[in-house]
Amino acid sequence: MSPVHPSAAVRISPSLRFTYVEQKLMPLYLLLSRPEQAPSMLAPAMSLRELGDRMGPDCRLPSLVYPGQEHYYMQSPLWPGIMPDVDMNGPPFSCLMDPDDVRLQGLVERQVPRMWLSPKGAISPLHYDSHMSILTQVKGRKRLLLYRPQDLRVLQPYPAWHILRRRCRVDPANPDYKRFPAFQKVAALEALLQPGDSLIFPAKWAHHTESLDSSISVTYRLGPARPATARLAGVLRPYTACHSVVRCLVA
Repeated sequence: MSPVHPSAAVRISPSLRFTYVEQKLMPLYLLLSRPEQAPSMLAPAMSLRELGDRMGPDCRLPSLVYPGQEHYYMQSPLWPGIMPDVDMNGPPFSCLMDPDDVRLQGLVERQVPRMWLSPKGAISPLHYDSHMSILTQVKGRKRLLLYRPQDLRVLQPYPAWHILRRRCRVDPANPDYKRFPAFQKVAALEALLQPGDSLIFPAKWAHHTESLDSSISVTYRLGPARPATARLAGVLRPYTACHSVVRCLVA
């Protein structure tokens, strides 16, 4: 079986908590620390068959990075062979592609559609994205806790030069109120996505994600074509997709 898409990333973690790291800074990090000390690591080229074997309950393959049990989470641009079956101009994405909607003029694709494959119990710790995101659930259920951009300071994101940039120090699943007392006053919005549901949220909405089942999701990201149109990304109003259940969160 052929490897996954050349741009796919299979992330390895010592636990089901998949802490994403800034890949460009990893060479410097690895000059100071061993790979098994990193919060997570990217796997070398891996076939879909091996990925399936490693994600199975009876995997006997040797660990790649972390001694003992490892967990795996794949993100990949949608394969060219898959794209004909994914209509990015149809629902729910068509509700963001209406050229006559003045709220969306000036927004362009900022990231090619990506597929995310995660095991049951996988957690993506609290972080925010730089562009407006559309998350469509294909298989399994996914639970998200979302926080408004005005609460970002309280969530204590890491600085831009850190390997955990755009990640937050606060853990909503196990909050340390002694260290972050202001977090007690921050309210989250909860979204439970079923297959066929989509969630749309603007940039800088911090979110904590948990896969309640073995999960497949697709993400699509839009951003302003020019700085002068950046304000449009923050003034979207909720609206419903033509045929999918879509929940929109706006700043």
